[in-house]
Amino acid sequence: MEQVAVEAVSEIPLNDSQPTTPVVVQKPKNSALAQEIKVKGNNAWKENKMDQAIKLYTEAIENDDESAELYRNRSAAYVVVHQYQDAINDADRAIFYEESSKSFCRKAEAFFNQALYENNLESMENAVVAFNLAYKKDASIEIRNVMEQCDYYATWMRTERSMGTNRNRPVVPFSKAN
Repeated sequence: MEQVAVEAVSEIPLNDSQPTTPVVVQKPKNSALAQEIKVKGNNAWKENKMDQAIKLYTEAIENDDESAELYRNRSAAYVVVHQYQDAINDADRAIFYEESSKSFCRKAEAFFNQALYENNLESMENAVVAFNLAYKKDASIEIRNVMEQCDYYATWMRTERSMGTNRNRPVVPFSKAN
């Protein structure tokens, strides 16, 4: 049986007096083509062409919308171009399809960078939670170290908030956990 991916939902009126009925148009799933496009996206990533990488990952997802790897890759590219909410959404999709440490790390990285970029305590706390979930999947020293770094920043941000100050903190380069 051939797998299909939902491409679009449209409203088609039955006649003037009847309400519209949603119609689902399905597109065949093509995992092989998606993997070919992913390789092109990875090459664009290596050349630091993030907008092109995002477009290619999006095209790959259109051919295989159940690949956690494709959502993780696009999530990472979104982080680089500071589109954090898109990165978080893609990480959530990756987690939906594969609850792996890599998927949770992508979500944590998006929250962590959003927190630093926007000085947002809630995002930093979300990063700690996501890294904790990643650590439960893969108890590696790298994930633990980054989780502790996020926790340090969250504590620092809580302290600043409680004192009513908002001093700039030294930004330590984010060491990638996965």
